Amino acid sequence: MCSIGAILPKSDYDPALLRQFTLSLLKEMEIRGHDAAGIGIVYDDGMVWIRKAPIPASMFAQLISRIKGWEKNVKVMLLHARAATQGSPYNNENNHPLFELVDDELMYILVHNGHVNTRSSEIQRKREVDSDAILQAIVKECGKGGLSMSCVSKALDHVSGSMAIAVTDTLTKCLVLYRDSNPTYCAYIEELGLVCTSTQSIFENTVKEIEKKQKLTIVKKGYTESMTIYLISKPEDSLRLSLFDAKYGYSQKSYTSYGSYSGYYSWYSYDKIDKDLDI
Repeated sequence: MCSIGAILPKSDYDPALLRQFTLSLLKEMEIRGHDAAGIGIVYDDGMVWIRKAPIPASMFAQLISRIKGWEKNVKVMLLHARAATQGSPYNNENNHPLFELVDDELMYILVHNGHVNTRSSEIQRKREVDSDAILQAIVKECGKGGLSMSCVSKALDHVSGSMAIAVTDTLTKCLVLYRDSNPTYCAYIEELGLVCTSTQSIFENTVKEIEKKQKLTIVKKGYTESMTIYLISKPEDSLRLSLFDAKYGYSQKSYTSYGSYSGYYSWYSYDKIDKDLDI
């Protein structure tokens, strides 16, 4: 069991609020996995910032709290707290976010909760962790074109098992959500934008922490539909998402489109092009 997170900020979001919300969300996400944690950000200009380490999410949040600037000009953010099953967390290639660089302009980034198997001989994992099968299927089907409803649908046909995923790329800079039996809870916050994580309690506990200092206006909230692909380009479009109040909502398969750590543990980082960040 792992916890995933995704934030699609409004164009006029407050970077200080995004920073505070991200750090609080990571701490709450640890309840579903404490073997590793990570963050992946695609910026407005297509640049990427990824950090992950085999440490609990609360400790990981403390580490990135020492880094200045990552909360500015964010287009989409992915988060993960891992409970390791396949693949040692001490091999940081197995920790999330997973990513694949297709060319100088395009990278796919993914976080996953669940367990999957490869159904097709065309898909070969590059990492020990089973989640890599999803990423490699997306790379195969989406190629150099970036994320789309059709290519994600084809990619999912290559894998079986249980999953809740959040995916983005540096070309379209959209957010793709999909789940089957594993939960994904989303909410639109007027002061911030779209926020998604694994459970309602993780989200609500994060909001309680933030509201000790600032009142938040939640316009819409609920669990995403099962067996449904959501492709979201702008956070405001998420107001049209079909969401359930119940923990698990089932429907027929449909498609919805809108618009280094110095210590014992390793600290994995990736910068497509170095950002102006102070450590």
